[in-house]
Amino acid sequence: MPEQTNVEFLTELMEISKFGPMVQAFVIQALHEKADEIASDPHPERYDCALFEGTYWQAIAKDVARQMAEKYGEYHCDQPATD
Repeated sequence: MPEQTNVEFLTELMEISKFGPMVQAFVIQALHEKADEIASDPHPERYDCALFEGTYWQAIAKDVARQMAEKYGEYHCDQPATD
């Protein structure tokens, strides 16, 4: 059996889950949150690695965050209050 592509894997992850369609909300929220986190990091060098510079990774994150905001609105994580 051939190995799945990333697109095939994500499609399967989002379509076949014991949690039903809620897994889609989880994946979208996680992508939106992480893109915003990387896009707004004042130290993109944290993402430097052998394959690319952190500024490039951050540029990708900014583009993903922009597209997510256009489709879903700006990301705002309302964390529950802690005592």
